[in-house]
Amino acid sequence: MSLDGQTAQGQANVLAFTVNSWVEALTVACTATDDQTQQTATTTKKIQVLAGPANVSVTGPNLMNPTVSHTYSCHANCRPSCTYAWRIDKGPWISGHGNVISITPREMDDSKVLICKATNSVSGLFAAATRDIAVASGPSELHIKGPDVIEIAEKYIFTCSAKCQPSCRYMSSVDSQTVRGNVIEITVDHPLKSVTLKCEAQNTASRKMATTLKTVQIADGPSSVQISGVDIVSVGILYGFQCSANCYPTCQFTWIWGNVTSQGQDLSLQLEELQPAQNLTCTAVNNITGVSVTVQKTLEITELFIWSSSIADGPSSVQISGVDIVSVGILYGFQCSANCYPTCQFTWIWGNVTSQGQDLSLQLEELQPAQNLTCTAVNNITGVSVTVQKTLEITAGPSNISISGQALLIPGIASNFTCSADCSPSCNYSWTVDLYGKPFSTAQGNTISVIPPSTATSESLICHATNTISNLYISKTLILSVANGPSSVVISGVDTMTVGIIYGFQCSANCYPICQFTWIWGNVTSQGQDLSLQLEELQPAQNLTCTAVNNITGVSVTVQKTLEITAGPSNISISGQALLIPGIASNFTCSADCSPSCNYSWTVDLDGKPFSTVQGNTISVIPPSTATSESLICHATNTISNLYISKTLILSVANGPSSVVISGVDTMTVGIIYGFQCSANCYPICQFTWIWGNVTSQGQDLSLQLEELQPAQNLTCTALNNITGVSVTVQKTLEITAGPSNIHISGQAFLTPGVASNFTCSADCSPSCNYSWTVDLYGKPFSTVQGNTISVIPPSTATSESLICQAQDTASHLYISKSLVLWVASLSNAVINGDSRVTMGKQYSYICSATCIPSCDFTWKFMGRIYQGDQIQLPIMHQGNEPLTCEVMNTLSNTTITATVNLTIIDPFEVHPSSQDLPIAGEPFSLQCVGHQDTASITWLKNKYPMAASERVHFSPDNNSVNFSPLLREDGGLYQCLVLEGGNSSTLVSRESGTPIQSVGYLLQVNYGPDKVLIVKPKKGPVGKEMFALPASVTELQCLTDCFPACSISWFYHGTFLSTNATIFFTSGTPPNEAALNCVAFNSVTKKNKTAETTVVVPDGPKNVIISGPDSLEIGITTSFTCTAECTPSCNFTWILYGKTMTSDEIDITMNPHISKESISCLAENTITGKTVMVNGTLSVSDVKTLKGLDSTLLTC
Repeated sequence: MSLDGQTAQGQANVLAFTVNSWVEALTVACTATDDQTQQTATTTKKIQVLAGPANVSVTGPNLMNPTVSHTYSCHANCRPSCTYAWRIDKGPWISGHGNVISITPREMDDSKVLICKATNSVSGLFAAATRDIAVASGPSELHIKGPDVIEIAEKYIFTCSAKCQPSCRYMSSVDSQTVRGNVIEITVDHPLKSVTLKCEAQNTASRKMATTLKTVQIADGPSSVQISGVDIVSVGILYGFQCSANCYPTCQFTWIWGNVTSQGQDLSLQLEELQPAQNLTCTAVNNITGVSVTVQKTLEITELFIWSSSIADGPSSVQISGVDIVSVGILYGFQCSANCYPTCQFTWIWGNVTSQGQDLSLQLEELQPAQNLTCTAVNNITGVSVTVQKTLEITAGPSNISISGQALLIPGIASNFTCSADCSPSCNYSWTVDLYGKPFSTAQGNTISVIPPSTATSESLICHATNTISNLYISKTLILSVANGPSSVVISGVDTMTVGIIYGFQCSANCYPICQFTWIWGNVTSQGQDLSLQLEELQPAQNLTCTAVNNITGVSVTVQKTLEITAGPSNISISGQALLIPGIASNFTCSADCSPSCNYSWTVDLDGKPFSTVQGNTISVIPPSTATSESLICHATNTISNLYISKTLILSVANGPSSVVISGVDTMTVGIIYGFQCSANCYPICQFTWIWGNVTSQGQDLSLQLEELQPAQNLTCTALNNITGVSVTVQKTLEITAGPSNIHISGQAFLTPGVASNFTCSADCSPSCNYSWTVDLYGKPFSTVQGNTISVIPPSTATSESLICQAQDTASHLYISKSLVLWVASLSNAVINGDSRVTMGKQYSYICSATCIPSCDFTWKFMGRIYQGDQIQLPIMHQGNEPLTCEVMNTLSNTTITATVNLTIIDPFEVHPSSQDLPIAGEPFSLQCVGHQDTASITWLKNKYPMAASERVHFSPDNNSVNFSPLLREDGGLYQCLVLEGGNSSTLVSRESGTPIQSVGYLLQVNYGPDKVLIVKPKKGPVGKEMFALPASVTELQCLTDCFPACSISWFYHGTFLSTNATIFFTSGTPPNEAALNCVAFNSVTKKNKTAETTVVVPDGPKNVIISGPDSLEIGITTSFTCTAECTPSCNFTWILYGKTMTSDEIDITMNPHISKESISCLAENTITGKTVMVNGTLSVSDVKTLKGLDSTLLTC
């Protein structure tokens, strides 16, 4: 055999080779030579050589922008050619478009997986390359991580994060201070209410921006801690005290009075007996910092002191508090106040709408002319009234603000933008332009012209629209990107190319929005960010040029890369003989196609380890005597590009035969095929020859089967090496025997408990066989016996036994066995399971069972009909008594037993309503007793007890029905009729014994209600006609009803629907506020409903506590002072004068000429909440009789 002129000798008519480098075709020749005449004949075969696909690669951009088309190309080394198929993510394979594909990612994509499969067009072999390409996205989910409350003088770190692909740059700011980066440290060294953190994130690829804010509160206090309340308390009177402090975010307050401690900002105190003066202590603790401050108030304790009663007065000084201009859609609050004793009622008029109360909430839905808002105050005692008015101007907006203009800015070129909003009567507009997070410029008016500087990448445009009348405003922010680049233009790729290899190059640049790239190689121009280049022949070094052009600004930048060009190595081959002989030298030559040249190196491996190395393109190899094979490896390396290829030639070394062995048995049995194998260590191959008696055969394996007995003989094998001619012979002596075979057990087919059964075992054996028995019971050996016969007596508990006979040849010790499974037949305990008393027209299930081994057949007989199987479904179609019989037969022994049950058949009665109407309390209703037999008498039962007639409950003349007129709730229960049948009855029970038949029961459930509806607080009871609720407090309420079935519940507050739950958590409004809360219960069966109502009162005040009195005083003259406050529902007033307390809203003072100054205080206390406000004043007396220094201080409430 020869391959392209290289002869391979010693391999006979088989040639094995490996192609390591591509050539277009190979020619294989075979020459056959006659050993005797030496005549020859030759034939050839031309083989096409295929290569690849290999080195599959996908070139294209590493990052994609959403909604923009991107081009990718696929390259592979293929001979003669390849076809290409593409797959995006988990989509289908797409082919027919060559090696180029375009992809446009969507906005929601994070990445795209692009797979290219290159398939050899001839061989069908394929290889694939995968690119995981990121898609620019974000910023999204932008947030600032850090505490919501911080302490003074402590350092805190806040981090801004966002989802960005590829990445985001961050600008962080605190109020007006801005830093670059997403981490900012804060330390507050003086008290502030709060600071505002701002974070701006911009995608480095898409330039998209997002902004988020975080307001951080400053923990402070407690400070200015004080206890509000009286200094003198009287026995038996309830007093309210309040502990207040400047504290953020919140403080916890603890009171101590004597040995009693309580929590909360307010404290109610009532003394039962006189005691010495004591200190009332309050401690305020900041919940965040843990800082605490404690204050005390000394309380004097007196007996009850009653002041004189007051006289009804007012209204006077009536006024409306609130804004003069209102805007459509905004809720405004107005308050009407007056000096009035004891109380005044206030009535509001706005247009055609009238409402009650001291406070009014007003929200306009549309524009209208200016109108008067009227308030009338009426003294509840005297009936005197005063009316005042306030004229309200009405405006609308601003709303629906928008900025119009182009979305992309160009450096140095003006772009115009217009701001508009819905305003009435009109709006003023102002602009702020932010650059890098800082104000860059401002402008007035609804239009602005923006010229970005050359260094800008983005700008923020903010428009403020302000109503010219109400001064309300809204704002709109527009983030604009600025076109820039190209800059940092770079060509990525190799500097040296080799002919025939595909190389990928990429041109990249910083450019916004996008750049167009143009490549120039020689006379060829192409477009796109990526370039694939493959040279077909050698040529001088050339420049590769890329030009990047910004599509918006037209700016371009050009860069170049000089490429060196080489060729090879390729077509590497090793020439020399294929088989080595120990101790004899063999020469080999290595060659390859290279330009300009190649260096060669050799490695010789012996038994998988390096044996020697040689430089140069030739080598001489002499294998050692112990060698069985050698590997010859040649490396060809291009002297310029350093690319290299290698070729490996595995060479075998002729050896053997050695360790010749015959494998197989030493004793043969007549009629059995035996296999023998002759093995030897031999290379390249050995020829094996067998001799058995006069018979000779070839091959490594021998099959031998004897037809008759004969004396012992020798089996001979000879191994011959075809190359070296060395041979080795070995022998094996074989003994020859016959049998056992044809084993058989004879005896009866089944066993009977306690009865002996005999069995015999036989087999063909030469010279003879020994027999042994094993009896298995329940899977375990029960007994063993020697000899060819056995007698078996099964125990009474056995259901089956296994009988095993083993026959063993006395000479060869070969054995065979036979198993026989025998059932122990038995039958007993037949039983029928099912009802014996049945009703006509129904179907019943019956099961027949028996103790039966191995199995039984079941046959049923009923009313002349026969049924098969152990279970039956039996319909009862006739009256009377009938026997049901089951016959059981053993399937093995055919013995039978019988079971019988007598069935008693009855026809029942039942109770049901006389009509389709539902049972509703207060309406008529009736029940009927229905059956198929004639009745002698009927007795009605309720809950198993006999019923009696009444004025409301009536029976029909034949007692067949009972009527309720009307039906009541207590009529609910289980109703049955007890029937004694007439003379023509066929039921044995009633005819023979006179026993009544009790009907099927009817459960009567009476539908009623709602009878009573209550609004209650759980564990506290009903709320009553009025319910007081603190502002914004949450109260758990339940609507209790008396209904069957359960009533549906609907809650309404102030006429507005709230919920359908029986339990609600009611949140009160802002004070002052009074509104109706209704619970409506509805029964869907009785069609009745009922409502419970309470008025929710939200306490307010005291507010605007004022001490009223004359402007001048005269010594010795009694002067009256009045204390007023705004309170809901009302306030109690306590005066502190001369160190004493008086309860009243008015006092009379007579000035003492010997006193120049006197303090006066009025404490207003809400009668519900107990909250208090105190007003303090100082009275001065002079000769000119004037009141000096009246100073009011409003304490914290």
